[in-house]
Amino acid sequence: MKRKFATAFVLAGGLTLFGAPPDHDKDKMKGASVTGCLSMGSPSNTNEFVITEDGTNRKITVTGTDLAKHNNHKVKLTGDHHASKTDHMTVTKVEHISETCTPK
Repeated sequence: MKRKFATAFVLAGGLTLFGAPPDHDKDKMKGASVTGCLSMGSPSNTNEFVITEDGTNRKITVTGTDLAKHNNHKVKLTGDHHASKTDHMTVTKVEHISETCTPK
C-alpha cells in the first residue's frame, strides 16, 4: 500500500514539474493602468504612442485605437502591459484627464 502511494505521489509530482505547458503570458499584466502625458511615438508610425508616467517619468510605448485624438493630453490608459516587449502596452481603455500636458 505504501509503495502504491509513493508511486502515485512521484508520478503526480513529475506531471507537475514536466507536464505543465509553459506560460507564455507570464510577463503580461492584464488590466494594468498608467496615468501620464500621451505623445506621438514615431512620426513614421502613427499608431504608436508613448506615455510618460506621472511621478516616475518612465516612458511606455503604447498602441491601440483612438489614441491620436489624445495626443499631448494627460490620460489614464488601461490595457495589457507586456514588460518583456521593451515596456509596451496594448491599450483597451482611455480615460481623458486634461487637454494639456508637456511630455518630458
